[in-house]
Amino acid sequence: MRGSFSAAMLLSALACGCGGSTATSSVTGTIGGKTFSAVDVASGNVSLATVGSNVGAIIEMSSVAGVCSDITQRVSPKNVTLLSIILANASATSATPPTEPGTFTVTNAPGPAAKVLYEERDANCQIISAASTHAISGSVIVTNVDGKGGYAGTGDVIMYPSDHITFQFSASNCPAIEMMLSSAETCM
Repeated sequence: MRGSFSAAMLLSALACGCGGSTATSSVTGTIGGKTFSAVDVASGNVSLATVGSNVGAIIEMSSVAGVCSDITQRVSPKNVTLLSIILANASATSATPPTEPGTFTVTNAPGPAAKVLYEERDANCQIISAASTHAISGSVIVTNVDGKGGYAGTGDVIMYPSDHITFQFSASNCPAIEMMLSSAETCM
């Protein structure tokens, strides 16, 4: 269930057109001794119905093709690996998605903030907790904001406990990314 992990991490992080042929991403370095081959990427702005306002953007890199289609159809692929980048202009009381290029720091403090989350799923689409981790320092530089939920940029982060990765992404808006926060997925 991709939704529960992403929703929980987004809530925690912010408390203090689909991908496809035009979308590209890559990751250099290892996480837990493993390389991550990003095959597809999608992005979008997300909000929380209870708050009623935008709270950030998610860029979802996947080890399998069709990430936007999977999100739209509420499907979680078996044995998938995901790198989720959450970006927000955060204050003490609210957060909004990026509206212009800039640097987003891995932090819990107000300001342009980033969270980078890595998760592996098993053959039953369950999160492998021992293999999942998050960035503890670094930054994401957004180089393009299309105003429709599409983002491009680069990142340079340290994943807990000490793995260094760099990445780049150019993702088109996937309107269904909002559903990641609110509904269950079917394991396929």
